[in-house]
Amino acid sequence: MTDLCMLILCDPDHLTADQAVGLARSIAQAEPTLDVELARYIEKRCVVENVDVRAIQRGLDVMGAFASDDEMAAMLEVLSSHVNRAVSQSAAAMRLRALCPVPSAAPNGFAAAVTV
Repeated sequence: MTDLCMLILCDPDHLTADQAVGLARSIAQAEPTLDVELARYIEKRCVVENVDVRAIQRGLDVMGAFASDDEMAAMLEVLSSHVNRAVSQSAAAMRLRALCPVPSAAPNGFAAAVTV
């Protein structure tokens, strides 16, 4: 999977949240390691000087639509202690929604975040 594909999936200006999730689910059928690759991409995007929090949030939203509970919990735990306050708050909010799901929660129990 190329970084360009990940960039498109995580770009809220390129695709709507529903489009990004739908595309990711289609890709995941042919590329079973998409969740791992997406997690690596998100982690890589978090270490750049100018963190694009909207892209990180979109990546987490997409990942939350099809990743396992364990994968999401691990990713959110790491990001919850990120030095960028916006990243850590976003991850912490997703963790909280996972513990207290709303009726529109994704099938794996992680509620979709508010799209920015």
